Amino acid sequence: MWSAAVDERLRYSFSGTTACYLGTTALGQRFALAITYKGKSYEIKLVTATSRFSTYEFSESVTVIRDIRDECEAEKWVKSVSRRLETCPLDSLARQPKGWEIRISREALRLERVPNDKYGNLDKVLLPGDELFVACSQFGVRFYHSGVYAGNGLIFHFLSQADERAFSNFDYLPGEVLVSPLEEYLYCLAEDTKNGPPELYRIVHPITVRSSQSIMQECEKLMNNEKFTSYNITSRNCQHFSSLCTYGLAYSYDMSSSLKKSACSLMKRFGGIFFGSYQRLS
Repeated sequence: MWSAAVDERLRYSFSGTTACYLGTTALGQRFALAITYKGKSYEIKLVTATSRFSTYEFSESVTVIRDIRDECEAEKWVKSVSRRLETCPLDSLARQPKGWEIRISREALRLERVPNDKYGNLDKVLLPGDELFVACSQFGVRFYHSGVYAGNGLIFHFLSQADERAFSNFDYLPGEVLVSPLEEYLYCLAEDTKNGPPELYRIVHPITVRSSQSIMQECEKLMNNEKFTSYNITSRNCQHFSSLCTYGLAYSYDMSSSLKKSACSLMKRFGGIFFGSYQRLS
């Protein structure tokens, strides 16, 4: 049962307007839909609330439907969208219902810091299927190595194998999906370990499209997929792996930044190996 306070916050989560519909998704998230006017057309926007460890977490707002001609048509879309959300999980943002355009972007995702004092017992703050980022840097540029929490302190993550071949062929490297304990995941790309453990973040998505069980199954499936024996910094990196598992769409948070793409080009030119390369910890 969702509290009135949660519904009230959802209702007024939209800039300049209030929600016109409140409901609960097939995967148990509370959601609000609002009709907004943009330029010469209407849009349907979505905000969700998730219950986690006796607290509530609210997403950023995202657009579900764009370029609607009039308000009457927009109201019909609200009914259609709400009915689908309430009855059937989306499963994949790469295969959305006709007319839907939920887009993943840096603005749609929020990074929530996992406190250092929780590293010893992640099950108190993380759920299986949570997408994770650990902060790392190369030549002063900040990147994130991503993974998916498997429970019991273990993380699925995709890495390239840095060896002498990497310097002669940067474009595609041998890769491997691993299931690692937290310490190995945290430090596999750590450049500086003098200032305490690397920062760990949990990603808050605009909507949950898969159950924890489905995400775990997808991780195991991709672990045995031949594609993920080959790593590419721009098109098949660790973030593409974790996003495919969690919402069925290959998206790289870092590669969506023009600055970081430029940094990749420079590192490629000078033979730098980074962002997913590793040596196994003994």
